[in-house]
Amino acid sequence: MEAKEYYTKLSDYLILNGYSKNNSGLYYGKAGLAVGLFELSRYLNDERIENHAFELLNQSLISKTEVCDLEKGLSGIAYALRYLVENRFIEADANELIGDKLDKIAIYICDDSGKWQERMDKLYALLYAFGKDEFMRFQSCMGNAAILWEKNTEEMLNDLSHILTVDSPLTLELQRRFILWIQWLRRAERRDISSQLNKTLVSETIITYRKVLDSGLLMQSSTANYFLYQTKSNRIDLSAILEAISTQDRIIDSFCNLLDKSFTDPIYIHGEKTETFIQNAMQNNIYCSKLKGGLTQLLMYEIAVEDPSARERLSELILLPDIHEIKGAEKQIIQTINYNEKTDTVNGHE
Repeated sequence: MEAKEYYTKLSDYLILNGYSKNNSGLYYGKAGLAVGLFELSRYLNDERIENHAFELLNQSLISKTEVCDLEKGLSGIAYALRYLVENRFIEADANELIGDKLDKIAIYICDDSGKWQERMDKLYALLYAFGKDEFMRFQSCMGNAAILWEKNTEEMLNDLSHILTVDSPLTLELQRRFILWIQWLRRAERRDISSQLNKTLVSETIITYRKVLDSGLLMQSSTANYFLYQTKSNRIDLSAILEAISTQDRIIDSFCNLLDKSFTDPIYIHGEKTETFIQNAMQNNIYCSKLKGGLTQLLMYEIAVEDPSARERLSELILLPDIHEIKGAEKQIIQTINYNEKTDTVNGHE
């Protein structure tokens, strides 16, 4: 079956799944699925898919959610609308449609309470929800974001410096934090809103991270290295990523997780067995079509492979930050702590 024919068939699964979602957000809900379907409709030149994408977008815009974060809340919905307008999928006045939502997001960002992750959620809300005009309108948000960023950076820098001298089970969590931090920083640079950030603190943090990496306390991360490589004047070049990604990395990991199975052979999006896997996943988990880590994101990746002209635009969707994916790190921390406790007991230490 030809790829485009198969994508058309897959769109039926996405559309059906989209209308069944209760979540209206970007990562797991209707807003993200609408963006994916708009992209797919342009690639296939399919008006039917476009109509469904428009309906799902409308449903996300009338969401009553009070959550303001990027993953599930208003910031992600605002970003989805702005992405579609700026890339000419729809004609609309984004500010008119989401003005009341931006006010709520601004209040959310200007609250500087909370721990590291909560502060990072607010930083990402600022970065994705507001366009250039809104940065001028909500100057207080940018000022408060600089405070949030400095708090998080100093806390992370202290932790990185600490593990250089003390064996710590928290290194995986620090790796996750650094990736979130450097990804935010590079996107902020691309949007020309990083001028208020402490450049000395940026440099010190990156140098310390590299020292920790060189010491062997952290595993090499292709994601971290990629964003470290970016500079202020560079555009994200997805083709470089595609060249570096091995065949094995193109396994549909999200489907494997949904079906609670592991597969030894790569499963491509238009492979022979994929339809069965997708049907099973649709029956068992409403999140399998999600934009982050699901079928929609994978489709964006496949379109980027086949359509070089769309790669730079699609890189925004493919490289959405893994803001809360900490289960693996938490599990590793717990295992390390338990192992150390058992070792101490065996050695006669309390």
